[in-house]
Amino acid sequence: MHFVNMALVTDGILDATRPEIVIYEPLPNGRLRLIGARLPVLADPGMQTHPAPPQLMGQLFHLFESPNRSDFRRSIHCMSGAWKDNPTARS
Repeated sequence: MHFVNMALVTDGILDATRPEIVIYEPLPNGRLRLIGARLPVLADPGMQTHPAPPQLMGQLFHLFESPNRSDFRRSIHCMSGAWKDNPTARS
């Protein structure tokens, strides 16, 4: 489950302590477990706050053109982190 804070998505500020998107896994007991985060930065002309691809703690963000799997209707630069292995991921 992805929870998006659109105010953080549109502010153009990168702060690893305040991710724009947090990802949770539902557990059998009905609780949620935090398993990842995404930090998107809008890449559309006129909305850019970063003249070059952004980076955070030395990690470059990847550009995803619109439409993209995060269902943003505009191009974004994005960095994702997950703390749980995906058993269906392909190598």
